[in-house]
Amino acid sequence: MERNLHASSNVVNGSGNQNCGSTSDRSTVAVELRNWSVDLGGRRVLSGIHLCFRKGELVGLVGPNGAGKSTLLKSIIRMPPPSSGEGTVFGRDILALDPRQLARLIALMPQNLLLDFAFPVEEVVMMGRHPYLSHFQSETEEDWRIVRESMRRTDTLGLLGRRVTSISGGEKQLISMAKTLAQTTPILLLDEPTASLDLRHQELIFAVVRRFVAGGGSALVAIHDLELAARYCTRIVLIKEGQIVADGPTYEVFTSELLSDVYGIRVVVYTNPITGTPAAIPFIEETETRSQD
Repeated sequence: MERNLHASSNVVNGSGNQNCGSTSDRSTVAVELRNWSVDLGGRRVLSGIHLCFRKGELVGLVGPNGAGKSTLLKSIIRMPPPSSGEGTVFGRDILALDPRQLARLIALMPQNLLLDFAFPVEEVVMMGRHPYLSHFQSETEEDWRIVRESMRRTDTLGLLGRRVTSISGGEKQLISMAKTLAQTTPILLLDEPTASLDLRHQELIFAVVRRFVAGGGSALVAIHDLELAARYCTRIVLIKEGQIVADGPTYEVFTSELLSDVYGIRVVVYTNPITGTPAAIPFIEETETRSQD
């Protein structure tokens, strides 16, 4: 069952910001970006982004390859920094915070865990504790407790003692999630956290994130799997060519009209009879298939 985008006033088109700008209650605002733009290699990758999310929100960042999802997540922790615009985290200027302060507020799980050395997996997870350790300071028992708990939550305790170079891609993804949790920040930025994971561990990761936001945390998750996004995210930010084209409740952003436009392919949206959430089926027209032969 499709819903008419134009019948709802909850969806914001363009780079508009629907959830923070219209209210006087700023106490729950986690991150807010205004006119946020990023240039890479002389090319504008993100343009005039307005985005805000609050405590207790699990927001899905959805769009095709090359839309700017990863760049947006990384730019929030200034890797790369924005070319222009303003941003705040809990009301504090993102650009004015020193790296350690920022790392205690926001943790980024990158799309790929790139490690060339054969570190034991628990030492990789311990890297999440670096913002709390001064130079030459040894890890405390509390740091190791947090590491073990993060590994328990991600079902990776069985990897203790293994070298990160000897584990599978899916196991590296789980270790990367454990490292992100070990950073114990109130905000998570997750870039394709379920890539390379089997069905069980996809569900596990999103269950962990849902518990995190239920406890007052905030999460912005870039994800390609539209069904997972629809099941777990109550709000969707749809991005195309470096600009936000829609931002609103999942049911009102996941429409055939919007998804077909963003992905450049016919997309039919229906309600999954089991989960009751939107599901999408892409179709390549027969004439399009013939033209590729």
